[in-house]
Amino acid sequence: MLFKTLKIILESNYLSILLITILLLSPAFITSFLRLFVPEKFESVFFGIFIFAYLYFIKNNKNIYFILALLSGNIALYYKEVAFIMLGSFAFFNFIFSFRISNLKQKLLDLSLMLSSLMWIIIYYVIIILNKTTSGSYGDTPYNKLIVFIKNVMNYILIEPFLIIGVFGILAYRIYLITFRDNKINPFLDSALLASFLHILSYFILNIYSFHYLLPTYIFAIFPLGYYFRSYFRVIFIKIIFIISLILYLLNSIPAFLYQLNHYKAVPNNFQESIAFLDNYLKNNPNTTIYLEGVNRASNIEVYHSFIKNLEFLGHNNFDMKSDIGIDNEILGKENKDCKYSVFKSNAIIPKSSGDLVILTPYTSKPFKENNNYEKIFEATNGFNLPLLGIKSLIKLALSKIIKDNNEIVLSNNIYSLPIHFSIYRVKDSGGYN
Repeated sequence: MLFKTLKIILESNYLSILLITILLLSPAFITSFLRLFVPEKFESVFFGIFIFAYLYFIKNNKNIYFILALLSGNIALYYKEVAFIMLGSFAFFNFIFSFRISNLKQKLLDLSLMLSSLMWIIIYYVIIILNKTTSGSYGDTPYNKLIVFIKNVMNYILIEPFLIIGVFGILAYRIYLITFRDNKINPFLDSALLASFLHILSYFILNIYSFHYLLPTYIFAIFPLGYYFRSYFRVIFIKIIFIISLILYLLNSIPAFLYQLNHYKAVPNNFQESIAFLDNYLKNNPNTTIYLEGVNRASNIEVYHSFIKNLEFLGHNNFDMKSDIGIDNEILGKENKDCKYSVFKSNAIIPKSSGDLVILTPYTSKPFKENNNYEKIFEATNGFNLPLLGIKSLIKLALSKIIKDNNEIVLSNNIYSLPIHFSIYRVKDSGGYN
């Protein structure tokens, strides 16, 4: 469907295939489609249907495409909070840009999409905001917000360079052409470009980052990126942003794609095999204490919950979890005195003791070296121990060596996000590695 839609705009099979390949090999795509519970996955699917129906409606003016565009756009809205920004701004700009040339039904579709986005805001405010019982919000951090902002922007540039550098660069050039060279506005392409820009900007403003957040942006941005890169490729400025984007894509995005592919194909199996081992072990060794090596109970709280909930599901309530490292996030690491597990009941640092289990996972924040005080009793070896390579890893490595007090700049000293394999150790005596 996306291929057919691209062909309408680009009129080139080869360029359409190239653009889809860039999308399919992006870290955003592979993370969204292999990781569980990622709303961007189906948000992108429905936005893809929306763009297809929208273009076919403009081309054929058939009611079936009007209905399909309106329905799919509304479904996509409710997968992620910031989706209304992209859909609403796209409809708004297209309504303004095409006002003189669009027919009544096309104007009605744009107005309906804007109204849908407004309705989403009202519904979200009534159901979520008015019933909110905590003071926290997106982007809350105990660290310097400017440092976090710079890190997030750099992460987005390195992971999805065509989206960030391409969208921002081409938008700047289009504004220049329209303002100073009397270039005509392309209602669909320029609206999609502005919507993509605002969608990216929303994550900058929220000051949050993850591999998968920008996948929906591709669905809108891929059209103006393909069309304008080809149209303006002789322009030096466009060549420069394309070359920079391509270099970063090859040297950082592709290695990140390979890492994420291997990670999400291997880690779930290694986790389940580790749970199966723990199931048998706890039956024979009740009241065992478990440590997750180097995993912070604050920033990686979900890793602890994953182990706890799976073991509880298997009927175990005779184990404890503790941590021998301090919390790294005061907002997320609040004590819960009513919790039965020591790791959440108190933020106290509790040293390992003889007989405790230590589980090594990819989520450790520090390098791990085996020593004589640890006895390896299990290992899950699905997948490859493929490191997270690329420019970002090199930057982190350099910063970790140059800046001594780097707690805010380099949060994890596990530069290469290894191991992919899970290992379980038993502490021989209390003088073990901490």
